[in-house]
Amino acid sequence: MKHLLSINDLSSDQIIDIFKLAQLKGQLFNKYHNIFQEKILATLFFQPSTRTQLSSQSAFIKLGGQCIGFSDIEDSRSGSTYYESMEDLGKIIQSYCDLLVMRCNDAEQIQKLSQNCNIPVISAGHGNIEHPTQALIDMYTLWSINNRIHNLNIHHLFSYFSSPPIYPQSHAKSTVLHKTTIYCRK
Repeated sequence: MKHLLSINDLSSDQIIDIFKLAQLKGQLFNKYHNIFQEKILATLFFQPSTRTQLSSQSAFIKLGGQCIGFSDIEDSRSGSTYYESMEDLGKIIQSYCDLLVMRCNDAEQIQKLSQNCNIPVISAGHGNIEHPTQALIDMYTLWSINNRIHNLNIHHLFSYFSSPPIYPQSHAKSTVLHKTTIYCRK
């Protein structure tokens, strides 16, 4: 796998392998505490984030790596002052780090950035379209309870205005799960 831009970039077997690794929890950090030694993670979070941004950075540091990044695209030459393309931003960033985690406003931004980027790019969500890392966490919860991710009937009940990202995550998961039903109160 080169990039993780969508949950659909992972096969069912790859998802299960990730879940088995996640079962190690605290042991994971002890067993692999220096696996990212001398590696740098760049985090670009152009949408507000607390848990996703901090958990990405924290995990990378606990595994021996270091983090760089910024949260406002206007702090870069890709902002409105210079209009450097996302493709160029990808080329530049790969010179300074080994892995990139990005949250942005739309799928096109991360798609363009990843096209010319020779390091792995992980989407930490783009707009209210898809959030593959959150989808993995949701699916891990289902897997840890049911010991499977196939042939499950999943029902979501939410208010669109309070939880708009739930629909896209459910839609992405429906490619793996048997049946997903969504109830939305507007």
